[in-house]
Amino acid sequence: NVEKYVHSDDFLVFNGDIISSLNPIDLLNKRREKAAIGVISVYKVDDASQYGLVKFDDNMRILEFVEKPKEYVGPAYINAGTYALSRDIFDHIEPGREVSIEKEVFPNVIKYGLYAYPFEGYWIDCGTPGRLLKAKDMLLEAKGLDNYIGPEAKVKGTLIKSSVERNVIVERGCVIENSIIMHGCKIGEGSVIKNSVLGPEVEVPPGSVIINSVIEGWTRLEGKVDVSGVRIRRRN
Repeated sequence: NVEKYVHSDDFLVFNGDIISSLNPIDLLNKRREKAAIGVISVYKVDDASQYGLVKFDDNMRILEFVEKPKEYVGPAYINAGTYALSRDIFDHIEPGREVSIEKEVFPNVIKYGLYAYPFEGYWIDCGTPGRLLKAKDMLLEAKGLDNYIGPEAKVKGTLIKSSVERNVIVERGCVIENSIIMHGCKIGEGSVIKNSVLGPEVEVPPGSVIINSVIEGWTRLEGKVDVSGVRIRRRN
């Protein structure tokens, strides 16, 4: 579906739930240097069995992709979710249906010259609330911040290692610790939120307590809420 929007000889692809220190321009330059059909960023993790392995030779040419092993394999390189691809890749993607580029396309184009690009620094998959909070910590540290307060946010309470996005209102007496409050949320007076993620436009009544929880976007909580370890979905 994106082929018609690609007007250059190569392009970059990003998995949207990955945060890393990778410089994508370096990745693109490496593809051009190799004249490869693709270059895949790879990152060394302590336990690759959680993600699957990428095996490559001394010239960085990829030899094999290994799906998640059932047993612990120790430190190894994994697909880090950012790719520099030649537009020739479209010749290997079947049109008219949903395709997994990682599972269907990449294994089939190894023979045409697919390369790995290892990098150091930080990398995190934000696919779970816990990892998202960890990513928040990494970004705050990288920017030298104790907390992040977005544009037009009004914070009258206390923030501790938290991220508060644009147009959020945090009333007096609130304590927000190790949490992510997405744009447009309204946190009522005297509320306590810890180790939690609130989606966009959530409304929290005064005096509420939310611990180790996820509140999905556009949820309007009613009454004084006291929850721990829950996921609250928006009612349609």
